Parts: sequence; C-alpha cells; structure tokens
Amino acid sequence: MPSADFWNQEPGDARQISEIYRSELNITFPLTEKVKTRGTNQHPFFQRVGSIAGTNAIPKWNFYKYVIARNGHLAAWFSTPIRPSSPRFRSTIEAYL
Repeated sequence: MPSADFWNQEPGDARQISEIYRSELNITFPLTEKVKTRGTNQHPFFQRVGSIAGTNAIPKWNFYKYVIARNGHLAAWFSTPIRPSSPRFRSTIEAYL
C-alpha cells in the first residue's frame, strides 16, 4: 500500500508508483492506490490494524509487512527492518499457507 506519509517518498500517481516498483524493486504483485497510514483520512486497514495490534503496528516508515490469515484476520506484522527474506518472516508466511 504505497503512501506519501513518509517524507513524501511516493509523490507520483498509481501508474508512476507501479512502474518504479516494477523497475527498481522487481515487484510484480498488484499495488493498491496510495493511502494514508495515519492521521486525518487514515485508511480503514490501518485503523483496524491499530485497534487490533496497537499503535506500534502502524507504519513509522516504509515497508511494514502484514500477514493476513485465510480467515481475513491479522496474523502478524513486521516493521521496516525485518526483510522479507528473514527466517522469522518466511516461517510466519509458511505457517499460514
């Protein structure tokens, strides 16, 4: 979920953001429209995450990761420093596959 909440690092529109993610980060999965992660007009997803997991689960910087279980519930969340390749992240994903 791209956001301009972090020093306006996502200034473009959805198409521009998608092109950058594909070319620079090799991301091929679909992205949502740009959203607000906090404050006024906070996206409902982040409102819900905050109510379930607390304010620490709301992104403080880019690249927070959320694992959603098959039943739609928040299973886990990971902050910016946790890489998608980390054993902890991978084992969590595998547990919910």
